Amino acid sequence: MQLYLPISVKILFLTPAHGKLTTERIIMEILAAFLLDIVFGDPEWIPHPVVLMGHWIQWVYGLILKRPRSQQKTLGIVIAILNCGLTFCITYFLINKLPPLLSLAATLYVFYTSLAAKTLADEGEGVMMKLNSSLEEGRTQLSRIVGRDTTHLSEREIIQATVETVAENTSDGIVAPLFYGLLFGPAGAFAYKMINTMDSMVGYRNERYKEVGYGAAKLDDLANLIPARLTAFLFCVAAGSLESLKRGFRSVKKFHSAHLSPNAGWPEAAVAGILGIELGGGHFYFGEYVEKPTIGYALKESEINDIRCTIDLMWRVTFFFVIICMAIDALY
Repeated sequence: MQLYLPISVKILFLTPAHGKLTTERIIMEILAAFLLDIVFGDPEWIPHPVVLMGHWIQWVYGLILKRPRSQQKTLGIVIAILNCGLTFCITYFLINKLPPLLSLAATLYVFYTSLAAKTLADEGEGVMMKLNSSLEEGRTQLSRIVGRDTTHLSEREIIQATVETVAENTSDGIVAPLFYGLLFGPAGAFAYKMINTMDSMVGYRNERYKEVGYGAAKLDDLANLIPARLTAFLFCVAAGSLESLKRGFRSVKKFHSAHLSPNAGWPEAAVAGILGIELGGGHFYFGEYVEKPTIGYALKESEINDIRCTIDLMWRVTFFFVIICMAIDALY
């Protein structure tokens, strides 16, 4: 028995092959895309849509930055909404206008490139490997995945930054795309990636971007309200022991708001509690020091193995969420 999408999700998607898009088809496509991500990750020879999104964002926001500062906030809000809407509509239109096999291939491509589990694991492991070689190599490797200045970071700070990145991106790069893909199909997953990419490029609070990137940052905050909290819950469930689970939930309750973002603190607090380490604190971004509160209780010093533990948690959360998606299909 096929289940049509619920709630806002009652928007019925039409496909050339199946008519109304069912939850069953979406889940099978998500599962196939997840398996592709596990096997292949993001090979450089495959064109990645986020790169194209990045070029577009850089160009259009570059134009806004040339406008008077008094106009930048309003223009930034308008562009953020338009980028999201256009990404959804273009993806939806193209997939539904393609022949059945090409439509299926395009859908798998969208879901596959929206996920970042293997890439996230590889980047985290890369920092571990380079940090074992030298502090300088660890700083250089970390600079690939964070926006902060890594030049003078200590080993402890490198470890913490990597743990924070893996924790936060478990929500941004895995749970959220799957969540919106489940609700709205491939167009939903791609629209989310546009929102998240805009935020990662212009959603900063420094002097250059705080006006022009305001709309992108707020849209990202809204889009991640549910996925971030869901990710924190799944982290705790995936903790591996009852004591770790309890520490995770206590940390989330205490520290979820100890972050400049209304969402990033949730998964970071969960992981900090599970590992028994302290995360957060102020750092330099684009030459400006940004003061940030700390997250978690420092029950022990951060160590390189904490990166490995966080990657393991990320994989467990990913598997759990995919299983949840499949369970939804089985129940209905």
